[in-house]
Amino acid sequence: MQCDVGGLLKRKKAVVKELLRNGPSHCWFIRAVFPNNMSAGSQAGEKILVSDTRYALQMKCLVSHITAFEYWRLVGLPGIVRPLPTNSQAIPSSMESGEIERLASMGLLSLPLHVATSRKKKNESQTCFCHYRPEPYPRGSIYRIDAETGIVSPELALLQVSGELSFGELVGVMCEFSGYYSPSCREFHGMIGREPLTSAFRIATYAERAKGLHDACRTRSAAKYALDRARSPMEVAAALLLSLPYARGGYALSGMELNNRIKLSVSARKNSRVAFLEPDILWPSARVCIEYDSAEFHGDEYRIANDARRKNALALSGYDVVTLTKEQMASAFEMDKIAHCAARHLGARLRAERIRGQKGLRHELLARGSALKDERALSDRAGQRFEDYSKSVFWRQRK
Repeated sequence: MQCDVGGLLKRKKAVVKELLRNGPSHCWFIRAVFPNNMSAGSQAGEKILVSDTRYALQMKCLVSHITAFEYWRLVGLPGIVRPLPTNSQAIPSSMESGEIERLASMGLLSLPLHVATSRKKKNESQTCFCHYRPEPYPRGSIYRIDAETGIVSPELALLQVSGELSFGELVGVMCEFSGYYSPSCREFHGMIGREPLTSAFRIATYAERAKGLHDACRTRSAAKYALDRARSPMEVAAALLLSLPYARGGYALSGMELNNRIKLSVSARKNSRVAFLEPDILWPSARVCIEYDSAEFHGDEYRIANDARRKNALALSGYDVVTLTKEQMASAFEMDKIAHCAARHLGARLRAERIRGQKGLRHELLARGSALKDERALSDRAGQRFEDYSKSVFWRQRK
């Protein structure tokens, strides 16, 4: 927060207005400026300067790189704190964090833990890896988990791990961070439900601001194809197979949106008894949508009847509906037919020959070791290790 201290101290109202404008992370400080109706003086001015760096001074650890990426994917699990944004840009010189070490000992985060530090240190510890950076990060790069632990923003975490991911995986993980889920082997359906961590626009604008950082250009290129509001990994895989350009292995059917709310016609409302629907994949200008039917969520009799009502309501509202299943996704031949069907409704033409690079893209998005479906795939690929919770100190204390 950069402000003219001399001008602000003339009036209390101006100080409060400036603090509120800079967000809730600075509002704790309002009472400290003028305690007991103290007149504006030099001491109050000094407190203003100190308050702007209070969190930076208290922060003992800044989690970064693959550890930050893993933590953001855990947000939504019970007991995992959702970090809050700060205006701080300074990087701490220490690396102490009891909360992050506790999560690592429980097997939730892999080792070694990756932290950013402004002081050059030797990486002799087997439990911590320091990334030296003397310059501050761009504004909006640091969030806080608690009073002493900071974490890089979702946008910066994606940028820092982008070199470990293929292009298709990187775009898919961006869709995940901008969507309503995270993959988790601890949940019955393999997913955590949560609010979006960021958006495709915020990722692109951050990568534009962070031009000096490594892999910023690659992150900016991938953000062009990221989609918001995704609700499952298979939905993301289907959308990217259809929308990515030919050079990336896709069918180049761009202009789609995921789970975008549409208003139904009067006749459709009477038939379905709802006023709005959110198709899985939608081309709004062409009024074409694709509904993905998975065995996990659409297998029982009630859900089959509900899916039929949804498709009838969309058809009555003037939308062309194409159904996509998991079996069709697994077959390149069947996926070709789905893509040609969607292209015919859109009035587009696809290449007659096999798209170069499609096999590689399918492997990146659908394989068992893909970072989109396996929460530990990237960690295993980077040589990280997970602790056995049953052998940890926290497990013994709990027993």
